[in-house]
Amino acid sequence: MKNRTHTHERLSKQVKLVQTELDRLREMVGEFDPATPPQGISAGWINGILEARRRREKIFGERIFSDPGWDILLAAYALQLGKQRGTITDVSRLSGVPGTTVLRWIKQLEGIGLLTQKDDEDDGRLVLLELSARGIAAMTQYFEGPQPTGLGL
Repeated sequence: MKNRTHTHERLSKQVKLVQTELDRLREMVGEFDPATPPQGISAGWINGILEARRRREKIFGERIFSDPGWDILLAAYALQLGKQRGTITDVSRLSGVPGTTVLRWIKQLEGIGLLTQKDDEDDGRLVLLELSARGIAAMTQYFEGPQPTGLGL
């Protein structure tokens, strides 16, 4: 009987240790939820989404997942959050979208009021690409509203 009690106490302690470890791991997983930024929306976090999308393309191929409009908006948003000027070339590089495709999509995204182009005041040869006020509002609403469970990121 004494041996059974001792075994039961040992098992009970082990269960408590395992439960404590599981609680700690659940908390860690919650902290690293990719759908929720750790310290609010930042350029680095948005760039992380873009990098994850590029990794996905490398693994599964470019033809399966093609969403250049979204990638362009993400790149422009990351640049603006980082308070960086963004040329069409910068947006193309960050988004991973070929330049000719970026140019086609800029027209569409400008047409619906999400992007604007303006000449660079410092270098008249460059054209800067920015989210419009409507574009910023839409991206902010998307990322700061109720988060989808990783869909579309």
